[in-house]
Amino acid sequence: MKKFHSGKYIEKALLKENNITYPIRLDYYSIKNNENEEIYGLEVVKTEYRENGIRVESKKIDRLTKDEKKLKDILTNLSQGFVTPICLQEIVDEYFPFTIAN
Repeated sequence: MKKFHSGKYIEKALLKENNITYPIRLDYYSIKNNENEEIYGLEVVKTEYRENGIRVESKKIDRLTKDEKKLKDILTNLSQGFVTPICLQEIVDEYFPFTIAN
């Protein structure tokens, strides 16, 4: 089950610094991998609103932790740091050196 945690647009000043002229939204989700188990993962979705259309990129990490509070904390930190799907795995590996085996 996927549950919305937070979402935000990247600040215009930050976009301008990187020569990006279109809005970008980042959304962060918690994922409960199985209704019968307390094992959680997360997903980050990046949506670019370009002149020629919308481009969506996402990255999901399953079976990350059994600690729901820790997952909420990392989702908050990811959101505050504007973490995108492309660097999600690297950042999560710093918080969780080992994921739960399938």
